[in-house]
Amino acid sequence: NDPDAVNGTVVDLRDADGRRHRCRISAWALDDGLVAWRLVPSELDLTDSHLGPVVGALVSHAVAVARHGAVLTGTPDWSSAFSERAEPIGDLLLWLEERGAHDPRYIDAHHALRDVLHRHSPARSVDLPTTDDRWLSFTITGLDGEDSVAAMVSIIDVTDRKRRESDLAERMLTDSLTSLPNRSLTLDRLHHALTHNPRAHEGVAVLFVDLDGFGDVNDRLGHLAADELLADVARTLRHAVRPSDTVGRWGGDEFVVIAERLHHIDESIPIANRIIRHLQQLGTVRHSVQIGASIGISYSTDGSSGARELLQDADAAMYAAKGRGGSQVEVFTAEDRERERRRLGAAQELRRGILADQLTLEFQPQTDLLTGRILSMEALVRWQHPDGHLLPPSEFLGIAQDDLVSLVDRWVLRAACEQLVAWSETGHRVLMSVNVSTRELADIGFVDRLDEILVSTGAEPRALTLEITEEALLDRDVALERLPEIARRGVRVALDDFGAGYGPLSSLGTANIDIVKLDPSLIEAIDEPTGSYAVVRGLIRMAAELGIEVVAEGVERQSQLVELRRISCPMVQGHLLGRPTPPEAVPALEAPLDAVVELNENPSAVAGW
Repeated sequence: NDPDAVNGTVVDLRDADGRRHRCRISAWALDDGLVAWRLVPSELDLTDSHLGPVVGALVSHAVAVARHGAVLTGTPDWSSAFSERAEPIGDLLLWLEERGAHDPRYIDAHHALRDVLHRHSPARSVDLPTTDDRWLSFTITGLDGEDSVAAMVSIIDVTDRKRRESDLAERMLTDSLTSLPNRSLTLDRLHHALTHNPRAHEGVAVLFVDLDGFGDVNDRLGHLAADELLADVARTLRHAVRPSDTVGRWGGDEFVVIAERLHHIDESIPIANRIIRHLQQLGTVRHSVQIGASIGISYSTDGSSGARELLQDADAAMYAAKGRGGSQVEVFTAEDRERERRRLGAAQELRRGILADQLTLEFQPQTDLLTGRILSMEALVRWQHPDGHLLPPSEFLGIAQDDLVSLVDRWVLRAACEQLVAWSETGHRVLMSVNVSTRELADIGFVDRLDEILVSTGAEPRALTLEITEEALLDRDVALERLPEIARRGVRVALDDFGAGYGPLSSLGTANIDIVKLDPSLIEAIDEPTGSYAVVRGLIRMAAELGIEVVAEGVERQSQLVELRRISCPMVQGHLLGRPTPPEAVPALEAPLDAVVELNENPSAVAGW
């Protein structure tokens, strides 16, 4: 295992014909305690008719090189390994340097040979391409001693190995479904573009493409048809862009286009519009579906923006385009970058705030309109900001990334259950409502986390209500899996802000919904002559037929309370009946609220009731 012990040792070998050849052992240490060794003919007659077959069995060619780089001898026509028309090479060190002017890999070989000849390294190996599309392994082994030969160079054809490596690398860097560059290769090409284009005084645009309506295609036609559509989208994108542009699949139904050699960002907009047109035609002609794309564009001229920053900017612009209704193009500007920088900074600050336990809860009562008693409390999260301000969720959840929203959801659910138990232990029997985002509800681990929180806090499942949005009902996993699992645990579900969006009325009877909370926009105009009175009355009657409870949100005026009482709305919530307050400031839970008491004491205020 000691290369120094055998390095330079001279041994005599006999070939198959009985001829004796004197060779010297050249050895060097490798990683993991291994030793590599080679037998080098000490006479250096590599043209010998008996020694040639011995060397040829090991390598394609071998060359002996002097300390200054001159070729002393070699196997016949060894220089032809690099080219069929190669001229004899007298000085290998100089020849490699000259070839390096056309291919930097030959400069690497030049440096490797120089290091070995100067004894800075015992051995080096470099793979070199030839002019006829082959690859050679160029292995240099230094020789000790004072002989004229300083190094032996072995040259082996490794074309097959390099092709296998290239095929493997291509498979690792190519998306199997679309044959486009995958995320890793796309990112690498963007790095390269940002390095090269500024030198040519040209700009690089990143187009972040997100398909509109792809989720519906997946649900309607199935995964196989969706995969076929994605493959067609990839082909369409390649035809829609310029030949010099790179199209990569970023993941799911997201694609990235890298447009180089631009002189202004405006040159990228026709490319984006062409993509949208071609995709719309693809969906109509081949798949009979409506397919569009929301595209965000970011741009760099000086390379100062990194690849990930440009992608992040283009992604933010894409979401802005999607927010405008889809099939739109949005360009990320310097103002957007500053706004995004502030948003990311605030998101990081929020993350630190969550870890530092800066979140707190306030509670708003939901009141029985007949008795005035508080039946339930809605938990509302607040951020006790280090600057002293108590921020409502509208001022910080909007900046939160998806993972932060989930962190806030989980903190609120646990803290609300702990407060529910604390009230129960002091004799106050009250229900608790907690808002849960669609993202958190759709997470496969949500029900397990709910179980853990209920067990660890001791909260009664039947005292807990989870408030969800109409958007959640459109999520198949939520509607078909999560809501039934929640119902089996005895936890109730309330549909928040009902009537404000596009929630399907037909799903109310089958979606495990226990309560609907009418949106404040409906309540706002209920006491006006041409207001929403009839709509609210109809919703309350429909809910009653389905056995679903109703809470009217946003009650701010006594006149609204009068109209809600007239149409037998069972529960109300709003500033008129109680503003959000910390748990220690919650009013006596047994006392009827003054607004309802006043209404009960003056029933004539409700005409016809």
